[in-house]
Amino acid sequence: MTRTAVSPSTCATGLTLHLCHERPADPDEAANWLPAPDGPFTAVLRLYWPGPAALDGSYRVPPLRRR
Repeated sequence: MTRTAVSPSTCATGLTLHLCHERPADPDEAANWLPAPDGPFTAVLRLYWPGPAALDGSYRVPPLRRR
C-alpha cells in the first residue's frame, strides 16, 4: 500500500479524516483515509502532549459526521 501526505481540508474545518471500510475513489479523500471495519466500530482520540484545554476538560472534540 502506498501512503500519501495528509491533505488539509479546503473548508474552514481544518482536517477531514475519512473513516470507512472502502478506500475513497477521490485521491484527496484517500489521502486522509483511515481504514475501518466493515460494520460497527468505536473511534478513539488519543492526545499526545495535550494542551491546557484538554487537561482541564474545556476542550470539546469535534463531532463525527456520517455521510
